[in-house]
Amino acid sequence: MSMIGYVRRISGAQALALGRKPASIKRLLTGGYDMQAMIRDQLRGKTSPKRAAMENAYARAKQISDELKRSERGTGPATFEEIQKMMQPLREAGAFGEDPDVLELDKSWHTLHYLLTGSAVPSDSALGRAILGGKEIGPDLGYGPARLLTASEVQDIASALAHVSAEDLTQRFDLDKMIAAEIYACRDEGELGLALEYFERLKPFYAESAARGSAMLLYLR
Repeated sequence: MSMIGYVRRISGAQALALGRKPASIKRLLTGGYDMQAMIRDQLRGKTSPKRAAMENAYARAKQISDELKRSERGTGPATFEEIQKMMQPLREAGAFGEDPDVLELDKSWHTLHYLLTGSAVPSDSALGRAILGGKEIGPDLGYGPARLLTASEVQDIASALAHVSAEDLTQRFDLDKMIAAEIYACRDEGELGLALEYFERLKPFYAESAARGSAMLLYLR
């Protein structure tokens, strides 16, 4: 099976809750709100948080659609940009299986770590903690436990990433050295392009997380 890397931002309250009950991390990583919980809420006359969020997202999407119809855009089918605008509230609510608080790095996580640090193994620098850092927390998820970065560490990493460019990573790419270092899933020159794509997502993800004061979970599954 493949080892897929994930970076997940969490709130300070969630980080504290994990500190008190590390085993709860599995529920957090699967969304934390299952069908049984939804049924219990309905039987008790409560509104499902997921359902409420989805209903609000649909209402916002319809509002955007109505605003476009009332505008002077003319007749004809919606453009790609207009469709994207209407779908954004639904996307943010997770209607398409996406979670804006999770960044998947696929199998490029190790290549990206190497390009950031020049090393195949974890290091204690800010850049070294971006993918392989953090303190282990909770049970084994299949490829080891998740690792928790504090909000302060997230801010340090975001600051360090802000000074790194795609050109910097490109200059560090050496396929022969990386194969010799046994960088996971790094087999050909095409891995550079994939790693750079994830890097361009990683930088703003950390920047936004730092601005929010978020903590972070790093894990492989």
